[in-house]
Amino acid sequence: MKKRFLATVLAAALSLSAVLTGCTTGGTASVNDGGGSSGTVSAGNEAWDSSKKDKIVLSVINNYYTAGWKQMAEEYMKLHPETEVVVDVVADNDAYTQKVTTWLTSDDLTQAADIIHINFASGPMGGYNVMYEKDMIYDFNDMMDETNPYNGGKKVSEAFNKDDLPLLQDLGKQYALPFDFVGVAIMYNKDILDKNNIAVPTTNEELVAACTKLKEAGFEAPIAATSEASWYLSSIADAALRAKEQDFLVQAGDGLYDAATMSVNDGFTFNENDWTCDRYTIMSGERIAAYQMENKFLDDTTVAVWDEFRKVAQFFQTNYASSSSTEVLSSFELGNSAFLLSGSWNVGVLNSDIQEMGEDGFEWGTMAFPKYENAPSGFQSELRTLYSVGNAMGIIKTNGDGDHLERVKDFYKFCYSPENSQKMFETTLAAGNFVQGPPAIIGVELSEELNNKLAGFVQEGAVKGDFGGIVGQDKYQTADQGSYIEALNSFLKGDLTAKEFAKNSRQSP
Repeated sequence: MKKRFLATVLAAALSLSAVLTGCTTGGTASVNDGGGSSGTVSAGNEAWDSSKKDKIVLSVINNYYTAGWKQMAEEYMKLHPETEVVVDVVADNDAYTQKVTTWLTSDDLTQAADIIHINFASGPMGGYNVMYEKDMIYDFNDMMDETNPYNGGKKVSEAFNKDDLPLLQDLGKQYALPFDFVGVAIMYNKDILDKNNIAVPTTNEELVAACTKLKEAGFEAPIAATSEASWYLSSIADAALRAKEQDFLVQAGDGLYDAATMSVNDGFTFNENDWTCDRYTIMSGERIAAYQMENKFLDDTTVAVWDEFRKVAQFFQTNYASSSSTEVLSSFELGNSAFLLSGSWNVGVLNSDIQEMGEDGFEWGTMAFPKYENAPSGFQSELRTLYSVGNAMGIIKTNGDGDHLERVKDFYKFCYSPENSQKMFETTLAAGNFVQGPPAIIGVELSEELNNKLAGFVQEGAVKGDFGGIVGQDKYQTADQGSYIEALNSFLKGDLTAKEFAKNSRQSP
């Protein structure tokens, strides 16, 4: 098996003995973690003028570690009373995208937040490379050899696994540091399965058989699926196409090829014994577009991918692609479905909700997308799924280099130290906010119970999302989203064939 269990990577016990003590300017604040790892932070040794007041603004989406960020702001201000830290909480993704776009397209970056979900900035600005060309965002490569005073004076880089850092790089520049991982998997209600004499499925065929039996038992939708369930299609496409991944990579001689950053593509062949082998390969948009133009989503491989997707997705609730994640989660908690196909960010909330249900709760667990016992011709038998770095917080250079940037960097180091990252996870879970998945910072530990719940999400290598796009996943113009989803629903009900779906949903190039 290629997946690894989180319990072997993270410690089983959830404990925190560290306590931050406040200080006044000119004193010494001891940061004691019980093991001496954080050492002391002495006021007056800062890389900025601590006699001057300043303000740092951190902008986050509501519920995503919100309580944790607020705690970090409060504790940092106790250590550095000359610096105010404001946590700007934005309602949802759409509002956040609009706000970030407004900030970054302005000629005055001083109105922007200093620390943001940087992945929301890439699209509106045309990519991280554009932002670096304009000197808008900070390159964390410049920080890696600096000491982190909140981690015992160790180098910043020592808090991270070196293989994880390139996951948040663009052309070699580090636009954020890893905080957590996210994944997509299947959660199951074991009580429902036991009541219907169904074992937890270990193969794709067993999953289909289980859902068929549940359907016959009266379950309208055996699988509750959030919109993230579309990653299941990407996983199937990955199984069908990864053996010929080299055909879709940027290659030497292509206009976009850069030997310094794309040499991993040279002579690449996918290795089924190492699912991380293509972690850093770079797909070619031109080659993908050429493949789509030639086949128009009607080739045998694409049709087979969609047909395999339907075998499982026919058991989703109607109109799953437009379903509210909150409503789907509630439906699963109420026992309307035996399975929930969603993201790791729902695990903390689900675990908390079921504990609050008391005697009305149920035993549940997680499982990775099950492998094929008899894979379709040309397909690999095992399915990779989404598993990558999640909470990507970057720094906007709102005031260029200098005093203000040094304060922002210091607050970032404070939050990304093992001790304080641990606190963020604990505070977030206690408040019922979203923990997106397993921690990425070395030394941060979750409870054994939560580790076990997250185990189904963890694997050594992640699906290449590009494969879903190659077969036409979500291939539509924004104005055509309604007709695409309508055609998708008809396809999943069996009213359209895969080829008819490709033609009727305006996917064809």
